[in-house]
Amino acid sequence: MPQFKLVQQHTDLPQPGPTTRIIEGDTFDFKETYAPAKLEEMGKDIAMFANGLGGTIVVGSSPDADPLAYPGLPRAYAEERKTDFDLALRDFVDPKPLVVSVLFESPIRPGYWMLVVNVYPYPDQLVGSRVGSCWRFPMRTGAQCAYISPSMIALYSAAVRRIAILLEGISVGSSVELIFVNTQGVITGTGMRHYVAIDHRTNVLKVEERSAFTTRAEWHPLDQVKTAYLGSDSVWRVKLPS
Repeated sequence: MPQFKLVQQHTDLPQPGPTTRIIEGDTFDFKETYAPAKLEEMGKDIAMFANGLGGTIVVGSSPDADPLAYPGLPRAYAEERKTDFDLALRDFVDPKPLVVSVLFESPIRPGYWMLVVNVYPYPDQLVGSRVGSCWRFPMRTGAQCAYISPSMIALYSAAVRRIAILLEGISVGSSVELIFVNTQGVITGTGMRHYVAIDHRTNVLKVEERSAFTTRAEWHPLDQVKTAYLGSDSVWRVKLPS
């Protein structure tokens, strides 16, 4: 599953070359531009990423059918669209996720600028976007936008979703301490593992136990994870039933 990473300069962007739509996915949305004051659409795009794993809207990209490139926009126009995104977040998105917008010069067109809008995931609950007097709940699915139906709202508000999104931020290979507790909450054992991945499709946390002689894979159901937190020693700890 793709993982959102903050884009702050052109070297953080995907490499140019492939057709834009091919590289677009769960965490990137490439836009040639936005029309002025398209605040409802901007609000929808912010909420779409906030309801998933986070993502980056890249404004000033090549057209969808062309090879991916970053020609940029006139600086004044890019700055105006940045202001529009601020207004869209204020007036058309609720609750409000963390959004970090950055302007930097086009890597291929001096004097033209890229606008990137980094949207962090909002794991506590679904984020709505206002359309007229109504609220909708968009979510990124591949390179498209889908809308969450009322019957699915409870699923996306579950505590396990918050835990899964938190664990998505762990770097592959990092040390993770598993803490096993019984039904009374008493710790019955601990063990260090190496983080592999969160697999949303199979609903598992994947880790590995490594020694000098062997590597043993472990899969733990996400539904059984009681809590996950980053310790003061910068080690992630995950509580599981024993």
